[in-house]
Amino acid sequence: MRAPWPARPAGPGVLGGGPQGLRGMQQTLGNAATARAVRRGKQPFVPPPVIEEEGEGGGSGAGLGARRGMADEGPQRAVRRGRRPVALPTAIPESAEQGLVLPSYLRDLETGGLSTAYGLTGQEFVGTAIATVVGHGDGTVAAITAELAGRPESFFGQGRAFAVEGAEGGDGFAVTVSIARAPDDQLPLFHPAADLATAAPHPDGTPFAALDDPEGKEIKVDVQHNSATSVSSSAGSSAAKGAGGTAFGLAPVVPGLWLGAAATGSVQPWQSSRESRSQRGLAEPRVLRSDKGSVEVPRRVVYVVRIRRQEGGTQQLFRGSGGLTQRVPTEHLVADGTDAPPRPQPVGGGLARQISLADSSAPVGVSDTAAPHEGGGGLFDTVASVLHPSLTAPGAPGRSRLYGATSTQNVLEDLPRLLRDGVTGEDLQSKDGSIAGTYRMRAVVTGLSPAWGTGKTQLRTHQQAQHSKTETAGKDRALTAGAGPAIGFGGAPDAAVVRATAMPVAAARKARFSVNEQTVSTRQGAEVRGEKVLYLGTVQFTAEGTGPRSARMILRPETRVATHAMRVWISLRADEAQELGLPLPPGVTAGDFIKRPVPQAGAGGGAGTSAAPAAEAATTGGPASGTAAPAPDARHLPFGAMGSSVTLGRIDTGPMVRAVQNLFVNDAQLAGYLPAFGATRPAVDISKEEHEAQRTNYRELMAALSETNLRVNKDQLLSTGIRVRLRRKSAMHSHDVQVRVRGVMGEPSHLGDIDDWLVRSHAGVAASVQSGRSSSRSIGGMVLAQARVVPGVLTGSVRYERQNTGTRRNQAGPTTRTDVLTNGSESASAFGAAPGS
Repeated sequence: MRAPWPARPAGPGVLGGGPQGLRGMQQTLGNAATARAVRRGKQPFVPPPVIEEEGEGGGSGAGLGARRGMADEGPQRAVRRGRRPVALPTAIPESAEQGLVLPSYLRDLETGGLSTAYGLTGQEFVGTAIATVVGHGDGTVAAITAELAGRPESFFGQGRAFAVEGAEGGDGFAVTVSIARAPDDQLPLFHPAADLATAAPHPDGTPFAALDDPEGKEIKVDVQHNSATSVSSSAGSSAAKGAGGTAFGLAPVVPGLWLGAAATGSVQPWQSSRESRSQRGLAEPRVLRSDKGSVEVPRRVVYVVRIRRQEGGTQQLFRGSGGLTQRVPTEHLVADGTDAPPRPQPVGGGLARQISLADSSAPVGVSDTAAPHEGGGGLFDTVASVLHPSLTAPGAPGRSRLYGATSTQNVLEDLPRLLRDGVTGEDLQSKDGSIAGTYRMRAVVTGLSPAWGTGKTQLRTHQQAQHSKTETAGKDRALTAGAGPAIGFGGAPDAAVVRATAMPVAAARKARFSVNEQTVSTRQGAEVRGEKVLYLGTVQFTAEGTGPRSARMILRPETRVATHAMRVWISLRADEAQELGLPLPPGVTAGDFIKRPVPQAGAGGGAGTSAAPAAEAATTGGPASGTAAPAPDARHLPFGAMGSSVTLGRIDTGPMVRAVQNLFVNDAQLAGYLPAFGATRPAVDISKEEHEAQRTNYRELMAALSETNLRVNKDQLLSTGIRVRLRRKSAMHSHDVQVRVRGVMGEPSHLGDIDDWLVRSHAGVAASVQSGRSSSRSIGGMVLAQARVVPGVLTGSVRYERQNTGTRRNQAGPTTRTDVLTNGSESASAFGAAPGS
């Protein structure tokens, strides 16, 4: 056994001062590791203590005591001499020796993750191939090329599917475009620039690249995702008073022929109108930002284009080579030789719900093994199977909209809401517009396995609500006049039986109006710092359809419910993942997510003042796992959960939403307000307008009961309650029902502090009062024919008009806006309470 000899402090890049430190390192780690450490200036690993074998007479205890004495003697001598003791050397991880490479999902272009792609070459092939087959290069074809150049990451994996119209009409084509890794793509191995000259060649001949390249070491990568929904309503009325008419003046010229003139005119001096518009919007913007610099990775790719007529036929497959450049954060690189994550292990329903409610949970990428086009077995086929076939038939507008909604990029944007509240799709229309329907979809995490750490990647997540109210009132007057020749035919002695005229017509209108608009926006969230870890998981999506049913759905109602599974990469803060009970990736350690305060001396473990400084912002919500007991101090919230410096977290709205929905199902008086989804049998004899009203009611109800809306409008939730009005209208009656959700929160108990957690909130009010004038002029012509079908009893007329109108509008007025922004400190206090509603 050897104890370290004292030595002088080592200089930069030197592991131990003097020959004694180098000799000890050689004896501990070996010559090869010591040479690498000296060359690269890295700290070697502290070797584990040597445990001596127990000799006769049980001398192991004496041996251990001797080792402790000798280990302490060296530092004591160094202190006596005024020198620093030599620390034990640190081991050199073999992964660091091998360099850093792209993770598997970026290497195989499975999903974009926290990276950007730019500098595409050869992408012109895609537009040319599509235009050659479909016969044109505008419209959807131009949109595809623009999307490919602007967001190439969305074409990774299985790509994206589009419905492209044909040049000669018809149902068009189904086009799928994807970007795959080329066979000759060679990825670099990243080393620090100082080590490139001395790094050992890779066995496969992989080229080296500098990890701290001057062009990228200071460039950070931001990726923004946004999931939003909105509901709007409008109501208006108008009134007008005026007079008008048409006159003929005819005189007989010869028997049976009448000639003369005709004139028409109208005046409306009293016209008034009022309109009220209301719009509510909910959004969840999320920003993932790298903590350190980034690297550029040139890639060789293959553009794959699949084209097939939507009505059926043989598919055509085109491939073209090209390239692009990826910029990847350095903390997202992995050591060369890092294995892919193991197969995701099953996750229980309770843990899956906690993961979806975790504030630091952020989906990074979504991929699918199935193709996105019709017949590919992907999410599009799953959702289409629960809808009426005409909504996604070839040529239907709903087909194109559903392609976009089920793409992996759109699913990635909506995944947080899918995991918590579910998402209701937009109304899909059939080709002739006679049938409309929609779907709702939710997701649940079914499997999870740890991958690797991703450094201190920042997550900025917010819940945002905006309510706009606009009132418009106006008064106007209008004048119309026209005159022209007229002719009549008929043998009646007193008047012509048939008469006609053609004349120019001019019209003018002037109006005055005022517009009052007020917008209230609220946003709350957090900037989550700290060490992050990445997990590979599986997510199961469940889709339920509503609207008209096909014959197959009537016979088998269970076919209106379908499921589909996809792969997902989820980022979590390491300490929160550990607090949830998830295994951490190999080599990653984490402390307590909520650090309990230390009581003051003499507190006796009872209530007292915390030694930790009070945070400027506090987080409140349900107690976290393993933190049910309150912290031993007297910190409290003076105004409860009210105020801009307090945010709510981990609100599980599932039980409340199910209770409200069951209320509408079981109460006969509330029947007909909400649509029937999935296997639930819908009511008979419901018109298309009633179906549309039910879908609107469901969207408004889900928007009001969503976790986003409750967290943002927590002050209203905990005081007067959040209200939503639903309407039901039939041919003879109109009914309204109001749902109010009011939260009740128990006494909050202080759980502790969360480091690297900045609570952020924003409230803004904008008001605008504007007035203006508008005027319009029109000129055109009119052809009018009248016939006396039954003289003195019945007269028929036919009119044809054509006008050109020009309008001018002036509007001006003051606009005011007030914003209040709250940024918390780098530490937040956590409080636990049991909410109710």
